[in-house]
Amino acid sequence: MSKQLATIATDAPIDVKPQELELRPPNGAALAELYRELGFSSAAEELGSEAVASSAPASSESAPRRTTDSVPASPSFGST
Repeated sequence: MSKQLATIATDAPIDVKPQELELRPPNGAALAELYRELGFSSAAEELGSEAVASSAPASSESAPRRTTDSVPASPSFGST
């Protein structure tokens, strides 16, 4: 049974056309938006100013802001 579980099925049907797998340039604006949502600010900066600017929210109120108010202070170990 373990051999059957470890065997790779080479006859599995694939519903993807080879043309769909061709390398295309990334959508910079969409990628910048995703990076912003996930908090990857350093990665967003690497995309360049055009991609970041085109994906920027219309106003600063629409973008959620992270604060450290809800983050608990780290325990101090070894302090007396």
